[in-house]
Amino acid sequence: MKNKVEHLELIQKVINRMANNSFLLKGWAVTLVAGIFALSSKDADKLYFLVVYIPVLVFWILDTYYLLQERLYCSLYNKVREMDEENIDFLLTATQEDFPDKRNKYWNCFKSKTEIWFYLPLVLVCTGIIIITNYSGVTKHIFEHEIRDIIIMWSNEIKLIQPLLPRTYTKENIIGLLQYYYPHEWESVRLKYSYYQTKDRHLKKRLGKARYNMPKPEILIQCVNNYRKILSEKYQKSHRDNYSENSRLASQEKLWNIRKFKIERINKKIEKALSKTQQVTPSFIDQLIGLYEQKHTSQKDKVYILLELKKYFSEKVIQFFFKLNDTELNKQLRNEAFKHLQSFNYNPRLRKQKYMCIHTKNERRKKFLKEIYPNENYTIPQNPNELEYRIENSKEQKLKVYDYFISHSSKDWQEVQELIKMENQQGKNIFCDWINDIDYLKRHLLCAATLKVIEKRMQQSIALIFVESENSLVSPWCKYELNYFYELKKPMFFIEKDSIKNKSYQFKPLEDNWFLDSDYKEKALIIGSKLVN
Repeated sequence: MKNKVEHLELIQKVINRMANNSFLLKGWAVTLVAGIFALSSKDADKLYFLVVYIPVLVFWILDTYYLLQERLYCSLYNKVREMDEENIDFLLTATQEDFPDKRNKYWNCFKSKTEIWFYLPLVLVCTGIIIITNYSGVTKHIFEHEIRDIIIMWSNEIKLIQPLLPRTYTKENIIGLLQYYYPHEWESVRLKYSYYQTKDRHLKKRLGKARYNMPKPEILIQCVNNYRKILSEKYQKSHRDNYSENSRLASQEKLWNIRKFKIERINKKIEKALSKTQQVTPSFIDQLIGLYEQKHTSQKDKVYILLELKKYFSEKVIQFFFKLNDTELNKQLRNEAFKHLQSFNYNPRLRKQKYMCIHTKNERRKKFLKEIYPNENYTIPQNPNELEYRIENSKEQKLKVYDYFISHSSKDWQEVQELIKMENQQGKNIFCDWINDIDYLKRHLLCAATLKVIEKRMQQSIALIFVESENSLVSPWCKYELNYFYELKKPMFFIEKDSIKNKSYQFKPLEDNWFLDSDYKEKALIIGSKLVN
């Protein structure tokens, strides 16, 4: 009996060792996973998180091996327990061939309750952390990518302006050269700084903590290795010793010959985009943005609101388009915001649909925002009847107010554009049909609805400015507009075309009623129909 007891004690020690190894592996698995997450939280590349699955899988496989060995030795223990004293041989080998029971198979051990209920929850927790960290913070990741792109861009630009530096220079000289040869790129960074500052203010107000903390461009540039390099004493001494004014001038001419065409091309692109807008922030812009952001505003109504916002160029409007580019769930609206920013050369980063975050606890609304809303699409019918309907029935049209209605001949469009720019600089919001309603009012679609739209715009205007020229004096449309505005009993002014050309901008009250005609509406429609035909 003594030999059997000793043999059983030996086997029990092996079983205890296997159980202890299994326990230690589970502890190490949790420790390593926690360590990997702690390290990766400081790393910009969140794909590093995926490394966490390696130790989980390895420890699961190794733990399964020890569990299998434990079960085999338990089977050996039971076998020895039933043996006679004289047959005790003190053997400690226990293989699957010796104990071919189903319970002693590797796969059965792998999916046993002790393994599944430990490692599977661990995998699910890891997956949850990865999803929360990567997807809920995707805007922060976009920000980090943008910062890297800016630093790479500046690094390349600094290489090209290095030969242009004077013999003795400061950081102001470097920044000045960047702003001169890469003005639009610098402005793009400045606007992004303004955008993230605005986001941080909102986050700090709501959560008590800023998220982005983007430095000013003048500070951010210090992160560029080339910038720090050319400001070092060693480099500046070498630059002074090898300086050549002729070489600097030659490099300056060479770089300008390369850059001027690109700058001109971008300027034309921006001018084209600006010509379709007014450079002013109208009084109703906050109401328009607020209407867009209301929970129950439909995708269709948002398309109309976006169209109205695109008619104005101001920092507030551009910041809102950046916000849409980051957060709007609907593909059509987000693409519209992206394209609008591109038209002004702001180089936005288009966000993919799979990274969009839905912030709601309502399961029904969450399903709608995830499966239906992103794919909704609406095309605005571009005709006067549609605009007439929107004016009568939609909030975004009813809240509009204009400081001046410009009555003019389309042949004087260049002078009218200059007048609008001048008034915009004074903070005045102008109605001009080929800017404000160009999407709806077409010459070939002239009808009674066109007159209704024009009349509504005059009702929404505080005063009228008549651009007097040989063209406008014989225009039936100008006569129609003057007659209708006269009936509204609102202030009317005129300015001569030459006054705009010489930039004297001399406005005078329109006191001469030469335009009065009792049949002005009928005549406008008759003449208009002839123009269409």
